[in-house]
Amino acid sequence: ANNRGFHKSITIENKTFFVSNKRDEKPSEIKLTDAEWKSLADLFKKVDLSTFNDLEGATQKRHYDALAHANLTITKDDVVYNTKGFDHTIPPTQIKELVDTILKLSDKK
Repeated sequence: ANNRGFHKSITIENKTFFVSNKRDEKPSEIKLTDAEWKSLADLFKKVDLSTFNDLEGATQKRHYDALAHANLTITKDDVVYNTKGFDHTIPPTQIKELVDTILKLSDKK
């Protein structure tokens, strides 16, 4: 998620979140518990990758900097899937639960 005054990048790999809250910042590591990882995996299984590239946010606040512009990228079996973009914290309904969980876990200290 980015706009002029905000940046948040989250990369998820093997039960670990790599989170940076500033541009060019070294990401901090957040280790997930087995239960958190399972919960995230269960939510991911609900995502329809065949329509993922067409997902777009319902609101447009990012167009006038009221909210940061966000997107979600998933790489599975060397295929990259990208949403079209949405307002940070207001994802498309099809991935809302997954995005909300990612944001919640990324704030874990």
